[in-house]
Amino acid sequence: MRVRLVALCAAVVLVAAACGNSDDDDDTTSPTNPPDTSVTAASDDDLDTNIPSSEPGVTDTEIQVAVISSKTNPLNGKYAELADGMRAYFEMINSEGGIYGRELVVTSERDDIVGLQNLQTVQSSLAEDNAFATFLASLGFTGADALDEAGMPTFMWNIRPEMAGHENVFGNIGALCFGCTGQFLPWIAQEIGAEQVGILAYGVANESKLCAAGNRDSFEQYPTAEVVFFDDTLEFAQADLSSQVAEMKEKGRRPRHDVHGHQRDDRAGA
Repeated sequence: MRVRLVALCAAVVLVAAACGNSDDDDDTTSPTNPPDTSVTAASDDDLDTNIPSSEPGVTDTEIQVAVISSKTNPLNGKYAELADGMRAYFEMINSEGGIYGRELVVTSERDDIVGLQNLQTVQSSLAEDNAFATFLASLGFTGADALDEAGMPTFMWNIRPEMAGHENVFGNIGALCFGCTGQFLPWIAQEIGAEQVGILAYGVANESKLCAAGNRDSFEQYPTAEVVFFDDTLEFAQADLSSQVAEMKEKGRRPRHDVHGHQRDDRAGA
């Protein structure tokens, strides 16, 4: 579902980006004369007008985009569904006349296997696909700088810190603070009646470790449940978690202490 939401949100942003994918920077602009950054809304009539364009991936009849996703991954993630969701959304937009008199079309799909080859996959796409924009759902995002240097509008599921600082990269949600505390998870624990929780994270990804620490600190700040197990050393796509589960269960059997440090008799499982 999350991957499909990326396609839905990103396709809407593509409307605004379709007239702005240009690498022609005006180097003569004086600091005292900054460029006009105001936004002019396009009318319905404007969106129906076939405006001439020489941008890559834009023909007289189509706006062509590329898809890079980790179809092959050890997490059984449904990343391949990104292109399916995009095509369904594009079909709806095209049935209403498309954008600027053109249809939105997925013309390239690349498998960024496990996300570990993201830079190479991005470079191949930039060199061969002649796309106007790139849609991305990958476990890695080492190709962020290459897409930025190419001026490529990129729409993605925002789970990677590498997207920060690139004006051409649009996430399905705003900027993330991986290590920040929040009320959401403590609230969920309270709603489902969970009194003890365990936290697991990958040790090979700094953002995963930061996120785990933020989740742990959230329960310290909002003590609706006690964190009885914490492990941020997992290998990527680690298949066997039996030892962690066993330890989690063992610690979950120990008496729980309330927020005042008093021992309680209830012993909820982790």
